[in-house]
Amino acid sequence: MKRESLLTHGVFLIRVAMHLLLLWGLLLAVSVSMLRTDDATCKHQEMFDLSSLSKDGDIIIGGIFGLHSGVEKLELAFETRPKAVKCKRTIPSDYFQAKALAQLVKRFGWTWIGTVKSDNDYGNFGMQAFTEIVQQLGVCIAFSESFYRTHSKERLLHLVRVIQASTAKVVVAFLAQGDMAALLEEIARQNISGIQWVGSEAWITASLLPPVEHRRFVTGAIGVAIPSVNIPGFKNFLMRLHPNVYPGNLIVQEFWEKTFGCSLKMAENNTINKRSGSQSNQCTGRENLHTMANAYTDVSQLRVTNKVYEATYSIAHALHDMLSCENGKGPFVNKSCARFPKFQPWQVVNFTTKVGRRVNFDENGDSVATYDIVNWQLKDGNRAVVRKVGSYDEFAPPGEQVVINEESIVWSSAQRKVIYEYVAATLTLKL
Repeated sequence: MKRESLLTHGVFLIRVAMHLLLLWGLLLAVSVSMLRTDDATCKHQEMFDLSSLSKDGDIIIGGIFGLHSGVEKLELAFETRPKAVKCKRTIPSDYFQAKALAQLVKRFGWTWIGTVKSDNDYGNFGMQAFTEIVQQLGVCIAFSESFYRTHSKERLLHLVRVIQASTAKVVVAFLAQGDMAALLEEIARQNISGIQWVGSEAWITASLLPPVEHRRFVTGAIGVAIPSVNIPGFKNFLMRLHPNVYPGNLIVQEFWEKTFGCSLKMAENNTINKRSGSQSNQCTGRENLHTMANAYTDVSQLRVTNKVYEATYSIAHALHDMLSCENGKGPFVNKSCARFPKFQPWQVVNFTTKVGRRVNFDENGDSVATYDIVNWQLKDGNRAVVRKVGSYDEFAPPGEQVVINEESIVWSSAQRKVIYEYVAATLTLKL
């Protein structure tokens, strides 16, 4: 009886945590919206081991999964986790993202490209991996630049001049969202068009410019994104959120204030204080989520949020399996069970979500690396939207990892034919 009570209480807590983590994931996903060479000769860099490339921004779940935080030394960044700790992550290592981008470049026959990276761990390690892979595929890099949004304006102008002057019109941008936004704003200001952007998952699905400018300067961009999933029941859960239902919950409060652009004042009785205050735009509590249509209420493109969903369910499945396990029927040595609460984090996880996605981890703690291949296209002739045009599966047989419907792709300047580098013949002569 005690065990059943523990199970019931545990399931209740897991459900509450799951809903709040999903909401946090949605808020996180929306809030984020936020070596040069002119020589035509390819210069190969030294070989290095990229099998455990770290993922910038891994989340720490204290007490259950101990995930690494930042590292101080460059050479340690390839160590995914501390030696004494096993951990899991539902967003794959950026090494797989670099491989996917390299496969895109190979697929379309681009052998003369430019590259731009964020001047941080995400960009430096990701571009290092990408460069190593594409050079082995015979791709030459016309220029390689780095940029960070806090750099000087002159640094940004230099980058734009390099892009504009180069004969390479295919540019691979391994940039954080804020860095790409700054770059595109300057590209638009200088009215530079005709660039075929190939984007990393950090920015490729984000609307970084006003609609008119985005339509002109980003249409045709192609890249890899975390798979988009429709989470069953999440829309209904989101529509039922209200500060009165979750009094004192800072996540719900932030969600409400950002959605309606107002300020909440909580009274001592944990209900919304409707009295007039110093705030000119105070929430009343009568705001209606059903009337809103914005990034917070749109659940059609759940990518990072779905990874929070999978991480939460990974914990839930692990705890449930351990609590309900019977000796002699367990999944471990001699069909034993994990000793609760003295269990090891790697003693999990293999399950299928409600939408049919399989969740499991390899020996490095990485989930199966799959990506949507997405393309910015015009809808109704005047609005830029993200379209899925293919997929990448790291564990598919060689030659079958990239699946693309090329006929559905729109390229830079709204062309329907793939862009090939017109300098290829010149490059061959120089070599």
